[in-house]
Amino acid sequence: MKKIAFLISAGRAAFWPFTRIKHIPAIRSAQGNVIQAYLFIIPCLTDQKIYSAANKAKDLGAEILGFDLNFSDWLQSKKGESLDNLGLPICNGNIFTAWSIFEAVYRVSRAKKINLMDATLVIFGKNKQVASLCARKFADYVNNFTVFKPGDNPESAIDNADIIINVDSLGDMAVDIDRLKPKPSALIFELYGCAGKATNQHKGRKDIIFVNTGLIKAPFPDKLCLYPTLPKGIISASLAETILLTMEDKTITYAGSETINPDKIEEIADIAAGCGFEVWLPEAPLN
Repeated sequence: MKKIAFLISAGRAAFWPFTRIKHIPAIRSAQGNVIQAYLFIIPCLTDQKIYSAANKAKDLGAEILGFDLNFSDWLQSKKGESLDNLGLPICNGNIFTAWSIFEAVYRVSRAKKINLMDATLVIFGKNKQVASLCARKFADYVNNFTVFKPGDNPESAIDNADIIINVDSLGDMAVDIDRLKPKPSALIFELYGCAGKATNQHKGRKDIIFVNTGLIKAPFPDKLCLYPTLPKGIISASLAETILLTMEDKTITYAGSETINPDKIEEIADIAAGCGFEVWLPEAPLN
């Protein structure tokens, strides 16, 4: 039986000092493929804790090493490149995350009867790989969109945007609607965050719709319950991508620091559909 290891950031507020390991002995897809999973829940991220967890994952027999989005910057640094010495494929989850954002925007826009071709769309945030993938996907659906690089100030564009996409998983760049004043009826899509908290805390205006993205409904609700505020079986797109690649015997580095072929977005979406995974979006359910 194939094994995966997935590293989760518990966030700065974690009250325990050591990495916790949760073993899930059997995860079964809709097609009957079965894998084992080891979830490493790491508090107060340090280089040493990450290296230690990665080495432990290899000792446990993991065939692929997945990371939640809070590790994206670290993985694309020189420190992250040093994990190559382990000889394990790395999955950063950016591809399925980008797909989940695209599908969320598409489904909610359709539910609200918004024509994407006529909409003004803004993408910003720290995860430049997800932002780039989203931009290439939206290029065929939206005429007027702007992508801001990490560090650029999106404030001038947010005021007039119909759709605002924030690809910052850490919540450091949450859309402060009290200060930025998005237009009435604006749609704001933000990553839920792998620590189980919505990244945006400014929901005072009732004329703006906030949508959490990056969440996947898995076909095995009894096996995974990572977020106490969400229904069982709802997992991050990063974890879902790691599981899916293993189930499909694609235990290769699927998305490193290099530019990603946008065709992989369609590929992971097809794999997900075949294995019974779907983007979780209560604002615009499929059924």
